[in-house]
Amino acid sequence: MRGSTYSAVLFAFCGVLASLPLLVVAMLPALAWQSAPEFVRVLSVLLIWVTLVGALGLVHPVRRALIVSARRLLQVSLPSPALGHRTPNLSDIDRWRAPLWIVLHVMVGWLAALATSVLFIMGISLPGTGSAARRESVCSIRRLT
Repeated sequence: MRGSTYSAVLFAFCGVLASLPLLVVAMLPALAWQSAPEFVRVLSVLLIWVTLVGALGLVHPVRRALIVSARRLLQVSLPSPALGHRTPNLSDIDRWRAPLWIVLHVMVGWLAALATSVLFIMGISLPGTGSAARRESVCSIRRLT
């Protein structure tokens, strides 16, 4: 594997770490609303969380920080953001591109974190289970003979 693979995974995990405080904030209404069904509470947490993460994309310093980190970690060339002022003739698509990209970045980071955790736990638990099962089957075959 190349070094860029590891830096891309690190970039994805940065999205996870940045979204954790927002997840805690998004859980507060669900904790206060105990009478609602669990499905409604989970859906409300996800909607509030995605809204908060997307709202970060509207903040100019956040976009600048993401461009700097993408340049360093992913080694890609991105255009420099305008310093301190907005471009007056941005279309709606251009204005919502950063929030949607941040939501996608966080979702991919969480999927990568989930896959990494599952594979790590499987790597620890499966070899032990397989060898114990083999020892047990060898012992039962010896008893039969």
